[in-house]
Amino acid sequence: MKTFKAEKTYLVFVLLLGSFLITGCGDDGGGGTWDEPVPAATVSSTVPVNGAAGVPIGNRLTVTFTEAMDPETINTTSFTLKQGAAPVSGTVAYSGVTAVFTPDSDLAFNATYTATITTGATDLAGNALADNYVWRFTTGEAPDTTAPTVTFTDPADAAKGVATNKKIAATFTEAMDPLTISTATFSILTDKATAISGTVAYSGVTAVFTPDSDLPSSTTYTATITTDSTDLAGNALADDYVWRFTTGEAKDTTAPIVTFTDPADAATGFAINKKISATFTEAMDPLTISTATFSLKQGTAHVPGTVTYSGLTAVFTPATKVTFT
Repeated sequence: MKTFKAEKTYLVFVLLLGSFLITGCGDDGGGGTWDEPVPAATVSSTVPVNGAAGVPIGNRLTVTFTEAMDPETINTTSFTLKQGAAPVSGTVAYSGVTAVFTPDSDLAFNATYTATITTGATDLAGNALADNYVWRFTTGEAPDTTAPTVTFTDPADAAKGVATNKKIAATFTEAMDPLTISTATFSILTDKATAISGTVAYSGVTAVFTPDSDLPSSTTYTATITTDSTDLAGNALADDYVWRFTTGEAKDTTAPIVTFTDPADAATGFAINKKISATFTEAMDPLTISTATFSLKQGTAHVPGTVTYSGLTAVFTPATKVTFT
């Protein structure tokens, strides 16, 4: 069996200022100008993942990008689904950094499908994907009828001393329909029932509420995710999910760090189909955890793959087994 060689494979992880609880500002570096190459937008993750089997027949498909895309370029021309050579009809919507394909009817039982995001998809600066992104999956024999649940929140229920510049996050048991995750379904109220204004973003299995300004100190808040939030099969939360927390007196200015990786640094002899994970000291902003910030190299060559994030852990899944020369 072939194994990774430590001297040829490198794990590179980058933390951005957009991470949970990190705030910062800067200037333009003194007025100098220079030309830098503009990176192409890339696909960071998909649901279902490439090679998935037993996918419920009634589910929507999602694609998450490394950056915001031009919504006018995310449509049924740039996001397609086929069974063999036959196109599957459906509709495409876009929210945040995620595109959603909704088939017009349930997919066939035990059938293999090919989904494609073409180079017709561009970011807000007009930069297109460098290549078509193609992945495949196989359906099962039944639809998904299980309601999603919330498994993790940051802050936790009843937390005290929460930083005043905190973003509020909720992680679900499964991928949700991003079109149902918004300020209409994710809200924050003070103990005097005053609504906190802000924005809601969703990536992977995590929703994030970002207040428009720092939260007042020494105040108790109630966060709610309503039953209008649904998974990709249309199953709603069984009940509103409610939790409470109390702010402290200060902002959080401590940078997060990576505390654990699998494989460990300099590890040898692990399987060539290994998923690579990194665990942090605190919850991260899922919008900053993508293939743009979590990459794998073999020598100097990037290994293609996708990135998912849940709880405190990011996972890089190589698109193919690593090969050696």
